[in-house]
Amino acid sequence: MTEDAEKRLLLLTGRLCDEQITEEEFAELDQILRADAEAREAYRVYLEMHEHLVTGALESESEEAASKTIFPFPITRSAIGLAAAALVTAGFFLHVWVAPQEQVAEPTPDFVLTRAIDVEWEHKTRFRAIVGEPITEPALRINSGIAQVQFASGATVTVEGPAKLRLDDPMKCFHHHGKLTAYCPESAHGFMIRFPGGRVIDLGTEFALNSEQGGKTDVHVLDGEVIVARTDEEDKVLRRQNLKGHSAVSVGEEQGIEEIAYDDAPFSNLTRDRLSRTQPIKLQFDLGHRAGLYRGTDAPAHVVGDMVSHEAHWTQIVGDQSGSFVMADGTYCPHPIEVDYGHGSGVIDWDAEPVDPWGKVHNQAKGVFATSLAQDHRPWDKDLGFRVRGLPPGTYRVYALCRSARRPGAFYEVSFGVNLDRQLAHPIEMPPMDPDVIPEWSEGVTYEVEDVEVSSPDDWVTFITRYSRERSVKATPHHGRSVLLGMQIVQIP
Repeated sequence: MTEDAEKRLLLLTGRLCDEQITEEEFAELDQILRADAEAREAYRVYLEMHEHLVTGALESESEEAASKTIFPFPITRSAIGLAAAALVTAGFFLHVWVAPQEQVAEPTPDFVLTRAIDVEWEHKTRFRAIVGEPITEPALRINSGIAQVQFASGATVTVEGPAKLRLDDPMKCFHHHGKLTAYCPESAHGFMIRFPGGRVIDLGTEFALNSEQGGKTDVHVLDGEVIVARTDEEDKVLRRQNLKGHSAVSVGEEQGIEEIAYDDAPFSNLTRDRLSRTQPIKLQFDLGHRAGLYRGTDAPAHVVGDMVSHEAHWTQIVGDQSGSFVMADGTYCPHPIEVDYGHGSGVIDWDAEPVDPWGKVHNQAKGVFATSLAQDHRPWDKDLGFRVRGLPPGTYRVYALCRSARRPGAFYEVSFGVNLDRQLAHPIEMPPMDPDVIPEWSEGVTYEVEDVEVSSPDDWVTFITRYSRERSVKATPHHGRSVLLGMQIVQIP
């Protein structure tokens, strides 16, 4: 974005948050966000940074809420500047939805094993690394297969055996031998991989190494730029050079640093893009009113083990959307996805304008997408639908979180399926939750889950919920509304 575009986005966002925006300005802001990915990123960062700072200011009331705020989307310098300036004018507070049990902040581990594909460990009895759990051993020793490590800095290193990788700290490791790729987002700028006789320092990139035991190391820059250095036995730099994308060098004792032909083929199975296409799809959608910001791993799929500790990223859905979505582990879903809200009496109208119990049409919900379907939980005596299209054929476990702290006595009827347009003849009954009796997630009480078969990317994985007037305890003035706070979708291998 240009500087003028950033200023305009700041002005419109501030007016929206102050609820002073006109219809013309709203249409302009909607157009900006539809046309510019960087503007959408800046808008998301703005919402999350605002929530982070406001929650921090109220720390005396809720220290746990403040400790749980993280930023799952890439944050550019321009986005940070926009968000910081916008906080001066913003005067709203986003509703934050948290799980019903007590939240306890845990320190981020330095290293987490995020993937293990046909791995044979060198020490089968001693090394007990589990995908999704912190790595406690000082080094990965692999006879065969592929292992991926997520560093606390955000860097991801993927190793193919036979290989040995020593884990030093969140910004550094030592590669003894074998093949690897490293992906370094902005948070890991300066990440360093040392190897016998040299080192590579990230400048924002994805690169690959192939080190021979006791011999040379080839460095191939897949994207971006790195610094390659030749070092002596005391790790002092003898020579260094910058290396940009689609170029390669060989580093050894005899030749120093020598240019070689770039070849990414030996690393094709280790690249970020390839691995994202071969891993099971795991998506988490935060569907709370006014784009509630749920972040964390204290959700149903994590409790039962279908998701693990590093799969903590939730995509906030504030209306009908389509395109690329962030998966639970922070990578982008390799398949184009569509999400769609709807409601109706009996039959779901997927194009219905959201209305409140008094018939008022809401067409300017937070989130700035043309249909303000973040308000779809408002109608009384309405069925509420949410559906997802674009998933490749397979079996998907769908977790639905239909709870609201303001409606502790609410009883819901819920249906899962493919291409549904109404509740099933016999929907699942979801009884109220008693937080004093059930402090943790419990299937059928705090959430519902169902396996759904997808035969084509054109299939809509559909969830429909309805507030049960007959069964619910009418203890609050909000007793008559359907609500859907979150959805977790896990591909079952």
